Amino acid sequence: MYQGSLCHDRILEAFRRNVPDTYVNDYRDRDGYITVCRGVKDIRWKDQASGGNVYRQVPDKTLVSIPRGNVMAATRYAGVKLVRPGWREQFRKAMVYMTRVQMKAITKFLGVGEVFPGIV
Repeated sequence: MYQGSLCHDRILEAFRRNVPDTYVNDYRDRDGYITVCRGVKDIRWKDQASGGNVYRQVPDKTLVSIPRGNVMAATRYAGVKLVRPGWREQFRKAMVYMTRVQMKAITKFLGVGEVFPGIV
């Protein structure tokens, strides 16, 4: 671990093992990040006046968005643009959609003192 960093493979594996119904989307080819999502929802797609009802399935809840490789604890910005998301901020956002048991299991799997605020 370099300056509190975690490898993205371990983060993905921790969510896969401990949070049911999660899946991974890879948006790196479009200058995006690897996202861990849960659930899908249907949204209307394209022009609805010209044809029948067309729907597209998109992720319902995005738990974390992380870059490939070592993910630092702190988030880096260049002005207002996000350069590299950090795992602390991403895990704080994911807390809303998870139970305490799931957060404890992820903390234990990663072997870091405090991954989620208040969960040791």
